[in-house]
Amino acid sequence: MRGHRAAIPLAAVVVIALALRMVGIDFGLPMLDHPDEPLLVSRADVMARTNDFNPHFFHYPSFLIYTLMVLFKFEYFLESLGVLDVSRSTLYLSSRVLVAVLGTAMILIVYLIGCKLYGKKIGILSAVFLAVMPMAVRDSHYATVDVPMTFLTTVAFFFIVSLAKSGRLRHGLIAGAFVGLAASTKQSGGLLLLPLFTAFVLAHVYHDPRLANLRSSSLAIARGFVCSSAAAVLLFVVTSPFAVLDHQTFLNDLRFEMDHMATGHGVVFLGTAPGWIHHATDSLRSALTPYLEVASLLGVVSLVAVGAYRLLAPNWRNHRQEVAAAFLLLSWILPYYLIIGSWEVKFERYVIPLLPFLAITASYAVVRSSELLRGPLARLCPTPGGAASVVLCIIIATALVVPPLQSSWRVSGDLAKETTQQVALDWIQENIPEGSLIVREMYTPETELLGEYETAYYGYRLASADMSEIEKADYVIISSTMYGRFYAHPEQAAEEIQCYDTLAEAFTLEKVICSSETVVGPELRIYRVR
Repeated sequence: MRGHRAAIPLAAVVVIALALRMVGIDFGLPMLDHPDEPLLVSRADVMARTNDFNPHFFHYPSFLIYTLMVLFKFEYFLESLGVLDVSRSTLYLSSRVLVAVLGTAMILIVYLIGCKLYGKKIGILSAVFLAVMPMAVRDSHYATVDVPMTFLTTVAFFFIVSLAKSGRLRHGLIAGAFVGLAASTKQSGGLLLLPLFTAFVLAHVYHDPRLANLRSSSLAIARGFVCSSAAAVLLFVVTSPFAVLDHQTFLNDLRFEMDHMATGHGVVFLGTAPGWIHHATDSLRSALTPYLEVASLLGVVSLVAVGAYRLLAPNWRNHRQEVAAAFLLLSWILPYYLIIGSWEVKFERYVIPLLPFLAITASYAVVRSSELLRGPLARLCPTPGGAASVVLCIIIATALVVPPLQSSWRVSGDLAKETTQQVALDWIQENIPEGSLIVREMYTPETELLGEYETAYYGYRLASADMSEIEKADYVIISSTMYGRFYAHPEQAAEEIQCYDTLAEAFTLEKVICSSETVVGPELRIYRVR
């Protein structure tokens, strides 16, 4: 009966989470808005059609690319049977649905982790918090690596917790395998080796608290960790084989990413605070909403305080499960945050792998604070069975859930709206003569999809292009997502601003398309050259 009582609210949470992640899942199609989606989907499509299993691309590892390749091969098989008509929209939509499903499944894993660490109350509350986090909802709409890597991170962490509790090597090997899969989806997944090592240490400390033979325990910890790390390396190589077979390209792309993290992303993050501050004041606030962020950070502080207090207390062995839970969570949250905070590139999506664990720390803060207030509440308002503290917990949790739920609903609703790129494409088809040469930059409508125009696509490079080349076109399309970043830094981006100013002075502004209540997206400007 107890299991059924937990299953019903959990099922409701999962249904709501899936709905939030599926609304607007086809946003923008057949055009693309997220710059990282083609990096994975287009390569997987080429591999599915050509049977060339080398992605020739290692800025991200290959596990998600191969997963999409298998999915696309199945879709092409269905097309050969006449069951499905495969198009660009079909491929991107199926990729996004896969990510949305993984983003929803992650909620179940977080529930299980919360239950293993602290019990069902924190487990279900953690699932609720993660289900409505705006960034978790938003990025579950994108066919990119962040949500799949975070899903694999939570699965690996579930077995890491199992290892710490059971001390069984098989849990360590399974955890190591999922660490390898997480790292093969995005390189930062390899940081899970830190909590994996912590779990081996905790398993030996708590299953042999006397540690009569320190040397043999140390050897056992080292042996278990090496075996689990070998499982991680094996799964990484199996799912990203050309990282070894084409190691030169892999190393070149890896060096590029390391330099990128160290030097920054053009002018995008100029003038922002250091990463440790920026992610706290911007990324996490956007990901969680302010009150839930405060609760999660209070939970982290509480784990540090409780872990230190229990560990230093004379009777610490009586609380070793609580200490172990604190050490396991902190061994992922703190190192990961310190590392992403050291980078010059500060995209807010970098905090996504923290969200499941911050959901647990927020739940810990809510439940423990309501339990601490049980005594005062009982004196003020005597109730049977401490019902007052339960009511307080529900009130606090509800107050924390409503703002992110509202924000997530707005996110999904905006994704379901028409985009400025779609409006622009319709205007172009109606007003620009066929055969015209159109120059465009990133985040503008993909006129090449129409087949009626010649298109010169400059991507990120329009602002540094030779003006004599641009003048050969009939029309030029620019996006505020690109020119806005330069005008925000006039001193550092003087040359780029000069290019856009020249466009405005030399060419005729034919159309400006802006977002509105029914349309979302960047401001687009269409210039007629001659």
